[in-house]
Amino acid sequence: MDVVEFQTQDLASMRVPWILCEMFEHKRSGTLHIMGSNRKFGRRIYVRDGNIKFALSNQESDRFGRLLLESGIITEDQFTRAILKMDGKKRFGHILLEMECITEEQLQAQLDRQVKEIVFSTFELDSGLYFLEERDPGLPPDLTRNLDFATTIISGIRAIRNLILLDDEMNRFKDEPIRFNEKPTIPLQQLPLKPEEAYALSRIDGFSSIDKLMPITRMDEDDFRRIMYAMFCLNVVSAKTERPQLVNRFDHFEEEELKDPDIVYKGNLTRDQAKERESIVRKYLEIKNENLWNFMEVSPKATPKELKEAFLKHNKSFHPDLINQPYLMDLKPYVNKILSHVNYAFNILNDPNKRESYLKSLNQLPEHAQPTLSANDRAQLAIEPYKMAVKYIHEEDFFNAHRYLEQAVRLAPNEARYLVELARIEMRNPNWLSKAKVHLNKALELDATNAKAHHLLGGLYAEQGHKPPAIQHLKQALEYDPMNDQARELLESLRTEEKVSFIDRLRGKIT
Repeated sequence: MDVVEFQTQDLASMRVPWILCEMFEHKRSGTLHIMGSNRKFGRRIYVRDGNIKFALSNQESDRFGRLLLESGIITEDQFTRAILKMDGKKRFGHILLEMECITEEQLQAQLDRQVKEIVFSTFELDSGLYFLEERDPGLPPDLTRNLDFATTIISGIRAIRNLILLDDEMNRFKDEPIRFNEKPTIPLQQLPLKPEEAYALSRIDGFSSIDKLMPITRMDEDDFRRIMYAMFCLNVVSAKTERPQLVNRFDHFEEEELKDPDIVYKGNLTRDQAKERESIVRKYLEIKNENLWNFMEVSPKATPKELKEAFLKHNKSFHPDLINQPYLMDLKPYVNKILSHVNYAFNILNDPNKRESYLKSLNQLPEHAQPTLSANDRAQLAIEPYKMAVKYIHEEDFFNAHRYLEQAVRLAPNEARYLVELARIEMRNPNWLSKAKVHLNKALELDATNAKAHHLLGGLYAEQGHKPPAIQHLKQALEYDPMNDQARELLESLRTEEKVSFIDRLRGKIT
């Protein structure tokens, strides 16, 4: 079903923690659909009477079986056998219970963990779409969770890594005095606060802003922003600026179509005031007339740091809360559009995959953007996703590692080491072995002396029972890397007919 029918709302106007807290405050029930930039339902959070009861995701890394496998609770063999037993009548967890792979306590604990991780992942989203399907979610009893709401919200916000989102959320209250609310959603005394958080909140006096409180809280700046974000969402504290308001998109709220604004104001203005109006109008018109680089006033080769600086600069210049002069009030809807487009532009340009899709969507690239398509510049762009992949490999987050390696290969398809690392991750999945073989052969076409590629390909052939090519590739691996003890051990085992599983070793540890 096309998402337009549901009158979706932009997450930039109201992030997920605000939505969940408002639903809790008013005891609302429904399914919160959260979508990524591809306009497909990415995650769903099921809420009854304001409490989070379950969550689903279409991300492979969020699958329950994958979570159990990567946590070491079940083995690869148990995972495979359970998958083969699935017939649509029993859930994966019930099959594992019957196989005595896990206990009931483990099953319930891991279901709670899965739901929390899916919910927490939505807290990182600074853009995207959502809509609330407001009715009882109708969950079966065995899936219904009983999570403590305050603990879930505070823990999820503590885990936020998107510092730009934190800046954006807190900037709306930046210079305003912070005060405690007389009727918070949950009393302060009932919140699961750390000692340093409780001390920091005790400094709130009703007169000081966030920036003035920060030096006296004894907390890390980002951690203080996180706990303040949680307190605002839970309605424990407030400021002059109003909280975001949740819209049920089944009310079919129609957003007013904006006409092009008037530069001229019907009244007497100083020269500076006239220029201020003109800058807002011109910026709004750039949404339709300029590409994202020009709109953000950055080069197509802008670094992540330069993009963040441009993002913060535009947020400061065009934040709706700063538009409070009478001669600017008629432009406030346009300023909202500008800020929304700033968030959209930053989200696209700061993500290599989205940036690549945006480039392809342009009918004709601007002249100054042409260099981004050169092989050299694409190779430079590929470095960042490759570094991210290496980071995730070290954290044993192979799903995200694979995602970033795919980006690197798309940007630099002739870089053998990217292909080898991609194949190494793919060899962990029994269904991707053929893809891994293609990538390894491609890597060897580009670099015939790549010892890693020969080693992995030799191991793959050995696993599939193709002994001659396995021995040939392992010999070449040792020729180009004589210190490779793993390749030597595997080669010797093949020569002595010793049974060995190279794939199992690979899945056990990536070095």
